[in-house]
Amino acid sequence: MIKRKLALVIPVFAAFALYGCSDDAENTSKDKATVQSEDTSTETTNEVTKQKVKVTKENEKTIIDDNIGFDDELIDYKRTENEIKATVKVVGGNGLSTQDVAESRYSSISDALLQKDGWDTLTIKFEDVGTVSFNRDQAEENEIGLPYFPIAEIMKQLK
Repeated sequence: MIKRKLALVIPVFAAFALYGCSDDAENTSKDKATVQSEDTSTETTNEVTKQKVKVTKENEKTIIDDNIGFDDELIDYKRTENEIKATVKVVGGNGLSTQDVAESRYSSISDALLQKDGWDTLTIKFEDVGTVSFNRDQAEENEIGLPYFPIAEIMKQLK
């Protein structure tokens, strides 16, 4: 009786073990492909980061639109020489004041635009909050070498 049960249990157990191993082998090869793919895209990203692309008027407006909230509104956008100017109406909520939201929006927009060339000054007027303006050369670099404007400096301009 015991031999009979073992004869049934062992093949079932072996089938589960083989199924699990074959899935692991398949996942391992997929993981290797993913790692190789990720390595390639990382190299591409690093190359892109080092080689800034010149921004166009259409791209600038899209970048600004993409970095404001759903309830926020891009009121005005202008491009003069090397300055990007925008007026944005921000909406507070979820415990955030309009000033908090404006600080966050300027940070997001400027982070994205600092990855592009073709401008020197970014000025954004936040309706009923204040105006923030930085020259590109005022940007600092984070620990991975990406430029940004410090949030403390953004806050100073809005107060």
